[in-house]
Amino acid sequence: GTSAVLYRINSKGDFFVGLLKQEKIDYFDGRFTDNDYEYTSFHDKCILIVNQLNTISKKDKSKIIESMNDYCENNKFVFKTSLIKLLTVCLDEMYECFPPLERKIQLLMILNAYGLKHYIDKIEAKLFVMTEHGSKGLEWDNVYIPYYNPWNVLCCCRGCERSCVSGKLPRRDMKEFLEEVSLYYVACTRARKNLYILYSKINRFGNSDFISCLARIPNTTIIHF
Repeated sequence: GTSAVLYRINSKGDFFVGLLKQEKIDYFDGRFTDNDYEYTSFHDKCILIVNQLNTISKKDKSKIIESMNDYCENNKFVFKTSLIKLLTVCLDEMYECFPPLERKIQLLMILNAYGLKHYIDKIEAKLFVMTEHGSKGLEWDNVYIPYYNPWNVLCCCRGCERSCVSGKLPRRDMKEFLEEVSLYYVACTRARKNLYILYSKINRFGNSDFISCLARIPNTTIIHF
């Protein structure tokens, strides 16, 4: 089955992605956001290339991918492999579903809307590394949510007295708490079969730590390390 590791923020996944590269494990890295420079500039550059073409033939498909690969290489894009995979899937669909004269129009519509992310569910991979925000609308058989210690989840968890459970949460923290609950709900409901919440029993200062109250929901497997 398919699996996804969902991080609250992009940078939290750097260490894990480094291990995957070291072990040469195939994965799709989708930790970019709609507003990331790499993601938006990839679309903008691709638009310039497509506009130079009359239509999109098999030869043109190869030319677009080659040009975009060079662009990513020259700019040292972190998400080069993932963006090229999305573009390839998109181009394959354009070629299969539309006649020659419509391919360019359809492709430009997607690129102008910064819409390549909508092809993530068509990527053939067993493992996905995503942000919780970026996982919305997607599903996998197994979902892993790491770093669910209180300090990594909510500012109002610091000095926790289980105020969120007792109903004594300060008003100034309520907005943040509700936003986090909503995000956590999105992440948890991405799992078709199994949901795993991971946390560390020892924090970075060497002191004992515990899992966020948000993770204590029924039918959840909690893993400490």
